[in-house]
Amino acid sequence: MRYTRLGIREFEEWFKIFKTHLPVIGKTDIKFSVNKGTKASLKIYNLGGQFVTTLIDGNMLPGVKSVGWDGRDDSGKLLPVGIYFYELKTENMRQTKKLILLR
Repeated sequence: MRYTRLGIREFEEWFKIFKTHLPVIGKTDIKFSVNKGTKASLKIYNLGGQFVTTLIDGNMLPGVKSVGWDGRDDSGKLLPVGIYFYELKTENMRQTKKLILLR
């Protein structure tokens, strides 16, 4: 939270990503909450920052959400073990977390 010059609270955090258990074996659920309706995307990237897949891309209603990822890319190819990043992005904010994929 931050305060304006008038002392009125403004919320900077419009969403929250909950902790994902590391390492991920095979499949994981990424759980997050959205505090207000917004356009959002949830994407996976490899360690080199290259795009892997999109899990969500569209309008989201407020509430707690859970999205599964099975360790595959956009074409359905099973990805190698390693470190990946997932990024939740809205119109006003962006948050990135790390996950380790094992088989």
